[in-house]
Amino acid sequence: MLVLFAAVSTLFVWICRKSPLKFIAAKPSLALLVLLSGLWLVLFAHNLPLLPSMIGFDVEPHLEYVKYVCEREALPLANEGFEMFQPPLYYVVCALALKIFGLGINQAGVELLRWLGFLVGVAHLIFVWLSLRLLFTETRKQIIGAVFAAFLPMHLYMAHYISNESLAAMLVSASVYFCLRILRAENFSMRNSAWLGIFLGLAMLAKLTALLVFPAVFISLAWKLFSKRERGAPVWFKQIVLPLLIALVVCGWHYARVWERFGTPIIGNWDAQVGFTWWQEDGYRTAAWITRFGSSLVNPLYSSFQSFWDGIYSTFWSDSMCGGASQIAYRPPWNYTLVFTGCLLALLPTAMLLLGAARVVKRFFSELDAERFLLLGFSATVWAAVIFMCLKVPSYGQVKSFYALSTLVPLAAFCALGFDLAMKRVRILSIVLTVLVGVWALNSYASHWILPHSAAPEIAVGLRMAADGQFDMALKKFAHAHELEPDNLDARCFLAKLLNQLGRREEARLLVEEKTALEDSNCRLILAGIFADEGQLEPAIAHARRAIELGPENGQVYRYLSTWLVQSGRIDEAVTVARKGLAVAPLNNEMQAALAAAIEKQK
Repeated sequence: MLVLFAAVSTLFVWICRKSPLKFIAAKPSLALLVLLSGLWLVLFAHNLPLLPSMIGFDVEPHLEYVKYVCEREALPLANEGFEMFQPPLYYVVCALALKIFGLGINQAGVELLRWLGFLVGVAHLIFVWLSLRLLFTETRKQIIGAVFAAFLPMHLYMAHYISNESLAAMLVSASVYFCLRILRAENFSMRNSAWLGIFLGLAMLAKLTALLVFPAVFISLAWKLFSKRERGAPVWFKQIVLPLLIALVVCGWHYARVWERFGTPIIGNWDAQVGFTWWQEDGYRTAAWITRFGSSLVNPLYSSFQSFWDGIYSTFWSDSMCGGASQIAYRPPWNYTLVFTGCLLALLPTAMLLLGAARVVKRFFSELDAERFLLLGFSATVWAAVIFMCLKVPSYGQVKSFYALSTLVPLAAFCALGFDLAMKRVRILSIVLTVLVGVWALNSYASHWILPHSAAPEIAVGLRMAADGQFDMALKKFAHAHELEPDNLDARCFLAKLLNQLGRREEARLLVEEKTALEDSNCRLILAGIFADEGQLEPAIAHARRAIELGPENGQVYRYLSTWLVQSGRIDEAVTVARKGLAVAPLNNEMQAALAAAIEKQK
């Protein structure tokens, strides 16, 4: 695949250098924007029918918010749901879209909301491209920055999910664009100031984190006035106070409402008065966790358990948090082989990104400039806030780079500067670097292309159907997944588990007694359960012990083994197994109950 990507990238570079089309030759940056938008359209049109409805970070609480607005035609308060502390703009837009098309919170409605995410993502790309045109006159920098923004994994995967994150980030980038227009303009424009205020207010109505752009925007505007030695109050009012007042008019009512109810305009689901609690095992947030890095290059999935920087890197360059799923089996059906490859390929754009940021910092201290302050000040503020919240909120899932998706304009600019600098310093490698950028971009795009005739999307849909009690439909999905990929252990395991649950034990036994299945902890556990259901405790215990050897982190095995040991009269051994299981899964209520039952028998 990488060789194919390299060939396609090389061909594309050759075509661009030849510029056979007049439109491409005359306006290469605009032509690329059209191409990138078209690629996004093709990707989303292909993916959305295959992407299960209940996949995405906190998708159910987000949909509960939308449902609340649809049904009650009112806005909730922060203590009425897990995500209902969020400002209402995204959810009101979603509710209006569902009302217009006569849809509810179902598969069709979710697809419609994901199309909304597509439109937001393309709009975000357009604002990044417009900002790059203001920042750079060189076409090469505009193209590199646009390619980075279009194929950045956290931009791609978040646009597929139902979340206010993408909308807030897009509105912040729009604010940065209009701020850049004001900084670049020779004369004052009332229109630019008005648009700046409108987008700042809308961003604050989409997500509270938009507040982080305010200091950089207004300090940079004041910087420009100071540098031009503007002293008159009317000029300061029009350029500083006017957009701030407009922003307050747009979003102030929401924060006044929150202030009246909770005594503060800023509240989150981590605040005690909202009613939700956060807890995390001891041993995390240590000095080593904050300083080390490297696990994300070996095993990106859930690498925030290993360190802060691994979590940041892996969620920046891949969907390593599996769309918020707490178990790998419930992950979105991306192409994870390419996802993992992308984390290695991303070392190059990471180096260019850091090189470009270092160049801007160096230039800023040698040539003080309002535009550079806007880019540096805003990105530094957001990333500092990401670090602060990771330390403040004790949650495993807090380490996510897409909380800084709003910094896409400065990130794209830094990346463009880094690549341009490397190409100028090492001219011989100019074409090689360009081709490698293409390989990374194609790999990122293909990573998020859901394969229609593969097990992953069938499994994802089947799991949701099983959770909703649609066992017959789930059985068909699991069977189809197993038919498509007979070696897929997830498909085999879920099919066997459901068959056994429906009383079709012999069919389930045939699936899990195959050689490859016997080397999987979950399949072994299912086989043990079949023997236990038939009253054959000794084979069940033997298979459960082997399941623990194959998967010592599989907490469910300890619970079942402890129960079967109690039933066979080996009480002391059952207590020992249950204690080990509790060490593996300390928050599992069923494990607590199994240990309690064993101790009770022991007495």
